[in-house]
Amino acid sequence: MVHFCKIIFCSFLLSSPLYSIIQFDESLSGDLSDDYLNPNTFTFQQGSNVITGGLLGGSADLDLFSFTIPSGFELNQILVNSFFGGNNGSFLLLQPGSVLSAPPSNFFMDPIGFSIFNDTFVADGTDLLPIVTNGPPFNSIPTLSSGVYAAWLNEIDFPSLYSLDFVVTAVPEPHFVAQFTVLLSLFALRRNRVSSTQL
Repeated sequence: MVHFCKIIFCSFLLSSPLYSIIQFDESLSGDLSDDYLNPNTFTFQQGSNVITGGLLGGSADLDLFSFTIPSGFELNQILVNSFFGGNNGSFLLLQPGSVLSAPPSNFFMDPIGFSIFNDTFVADGTDLLPIVTNGPPFNSIPTLSSGVYAAWLNEIDFPSLYSLDFVVTAVPEPHFVAQFTVLLSLFALRRNRVSSTQL
């Protein structure tokens, strides 16, 4: 019984995003790139990958970066840790690939996933990922699988400060899920037998 509980607990630890990694903080490392052909590059790891920065507003200041999701992992959530300023909110836009398919502008015509976010997203814990992936080019996929993605952050009105948390989790392996199901069944069977002998 104790051994079985340890197995369940260890399985939970392996599947939970326990680690928080500050991938970039503009207050410590300077401004994120404004050049869409030369964005900052990050390799996200399991757990929370935090990007913190600021936008001056208008087209003069863009924050551009690309991130890699390693094999065996997936991007599960994008959470807004903090937000200040702006008007109705700032923009997060994502595309598959290491760079955007065209220069960022108000007339960007290629398919790109996007979401507006503001301080209300902090209060209610809204996940940006399903909003970003709702239409082309992602077409409502629930998570982003291993690969490289280009990110574009923009604020068209007043300056804003933001902190975004890209939550990466391990992809459940089919055999692990099957084994876990068998273990739960055996546990339930054992409890039933113990209950029967006590009657």
